[in-house]
Amino acid sequence: MKAINFRVMLAGSIFAVATLCGASAALADYRIAAGDVLELNVYGISLQRRETVDPDGNISMPLVGQIHAEGLTLVELLDQLRSLMPAKSYNQRLPDGREAVTVIAPDEVSISIVEYRPVYLKGDVAQPSEQAFRPGMTVRQAVARSGGYDIVRSRIESSPLSSLDSLDEYRKLWLDRVRLGGRIDFYRDALGRPGEAEPIPVGRNPLADSVEKGIRKSEVDRLAGKQVGYREVYKGFEKNIANAIERARVLEKQIKSEEDGSKSDAEDAERITELYRRGSVPLSRVSDARRLALLSASRMLQVSANIEIAKKERVTAETDLQRTKNDHLTEMMTDFSDTISDLRKTNSRIDAVWDKISYITALRSQLAGGSGTPQSIMIFRKVGASTVPQRATEDTPLEPGDVIEVRLQVDSAKLFSSGSTASK
Repeated sequence: MKAINFRVMLAGSIFAVATLCGASAALADYRIAAGDVLELNVYGISLQRRETVDPDGNISMPLVGQIHAEGLTLVELLDQLRSLMPAKSYNQRLPDGREAVTVIAPDEVSISIVEYRPVYLKGDVAQPSEQAFRPGMTVRQAVARSGGYDIVRSRIESSPLSSLDSLDEYRKLWLDRVRLGGRIDFYRDALGRPGEAEPIPVGRNPLADSVEKGIRKSEVDRLAGKQVGYREVYKGFEKNIANAIERARVLEKQIKSEEDGSKSDAEDAERITELYRRGSVPLSRVSDARRLALLSASRMLQVSANIEIAKKERVTAETDLQRTKNDHLTEMMTDFSDTISDLRKTNSRIDAVWDKISYITALRSQLAGGSGTPQSIMIFRKVGASTVPQRATEDTPLEPGDVIEVRLQVDSAKLFSSGSTASK
């Protein structure tokens, strides 16, 4: 059954016109862009559909399919939809189960933006964020919804100052400095090199005296414990030297006895040889005497060789001991020099961190006193294919997709004056 409700058609047309008039009053020239959410309404058949404009600028609508919406105003898009829907018919199921064919007139179609692209706020605000756009929205309202102006949080969180918002890094640097001081104390004592007092950073020492003394002592004790291993090595070499000396001493006594015995055995061999020539002793006696003299001479030579080995072992042990001591001394001197260099670098880092903390403290104090005022507000707005920056005020109206960048003015002279006071 074909049913055409002209009253509904008229009401839908009036509503569509009213909707468009309201939108025109708020954003007359606004052009649809990717990310906007559009709502299609077809009166008379209660057809309602919401679609988000895709990155390509298209939407998919019932009865007409895909249509390119980006760059069009609502009026232009509505005209295009109506031109694509001349007298479309739609099968509608009635409550009693019957189907009725309803003819949709173009005037029954309306479309509206139910959700705009968000605006983005960054810079010197408490909570840089994305915010839902509302028609009539101004910069002042966006800043208020983000928690107001706050130069410290935004600049600290987006700069190298972020890790300096607390004293943790400052305290860690001081702990490193105290450890280095303990190492210097140890090396000066171990190397017999009393020196000048360590330079003190300009900032306040966050460590209690008892804590500092405890850390220094722990570092000295740690390095002293490390030297125990070296002393054990020294003792090993010294023991080898003492053993070589004792062996040489014993062998020197033995060589004297061996020389006397060898000389006596040689004389006996000559005497028995002479007796053999006279025929007084048999040949076997001569052989035995010569064998004994040769054995005595061999023992003497072996003892002499052992004496030389003992002397070489002593020289080797003494050389190794001296080389080890020299290496150890060089290592300590190098570590001592590196520690002094590290201390100077740590002092510089402490001074730099203290200056930054003083800067932040003075900055917060200045802002708390109300001396931070908007210096510049920039809106980056997409116009066609380009993004155009433009200066704005707190009362500048916003458009969907705007990026607002806020920068506050800081009184540098007053700030650094406060920072200098803080560092003292």
